[in-house]
Amino acid sequence: MTKPSAPLNLANDQLITKATQIGIKWDAPTETGGVVILDYRISLFDTSINDFSPVHSGAIYRTYSILGLVAGRTYRIKVQARNLIGYSVFSEELSVLAA
Repeated sequence: MTKPSAPLNLANDQLITKATQIGIKWDAPTETGGVVILDYRISLFDTSINDFSPVHSGAIYRTYSILGLVAGRTYRIKVQARNLIGYSVFSEELSVLAA
């Protein structure tokens, strides 16, 4: 057993994204590491630490809405998958304008 591979095809869910929220969706990793994927962790780029910081852990579906954002600001987002062994590497980065 190993950690899973990264989630794939991270994308903006335009039906959800508005001025103060962003909807995202993604596909499951191609490799689960030999055990089931338990959940996902969503991270935003935090300029105060110049790195990605988790905003939610435990998402069981492959969609998520990030709420309470600043309208007109572009957010950088990545997702990780988790199995019993641990978290995957980050997905590809997605940049989305909250608008």
